[in-house]
Amino acid sequence: MWSKDRAGLAKVWAYTTRGEWTTEDGAARKVGQVYALTVALPAIAICAVIEWIAERPSRLAAALLLLWLLSHAPPLSWLI
Repeated sequence: MWSKDRAGLAKVWAYTTRGEWTTEDGAARKVGQVYALTVALPAIAICAVIEWIAERPSRLAAALLLLWLLSHAPPLSWLI
C-alpha cells in the first residue's frame, strides 16, 4: 500500500475485460464486467476524488466551504 500506486480506472477496466482471471468469453467474464461497471469503477472513482480532496488541507477546506455554500443555496439546500 505504501510502496505501490493504486491502479487507475483504465487498468481496472483492462483487467476486467482482458485479464487472465477467467476465460476470454463466458458468463464469469460478463458478470465481472457488470460488477466492474456497477460497483467497482464507481466506488474507485468516488474514493479517488475523496482521496484527492483529503490529500491537502487547502483542498479539504475549499470542499467543505463549497458544501456549506451549496447547503445554503435554495435549490440545493434540501440535497445536502
